[in-house]
Amino acid sequence: MTYVYGDTSQVIVEAAVINQEQAYLGYTNRDNGRHPHKADFMRVLNQILIDMKKSGEL
Repeated sequence: MTYVYGDTSQVIVEAAVINQEQAYLGYTNRDNGRHPHKADFMRVLNQILIDMKKSGEL
């Protein structure tokens, strides 16, 4: 799988899986605006999870 961050000059290619573990991620609505990129992070992460479900990775 290939991941592109920012412009197309920033590409990360998955080479091998060396470990798999469960992880949990939570969001707060009590941050009083301290995390201005939270909405974008949530949107991007949700899209990645949707794509991974569609591909069978999850």
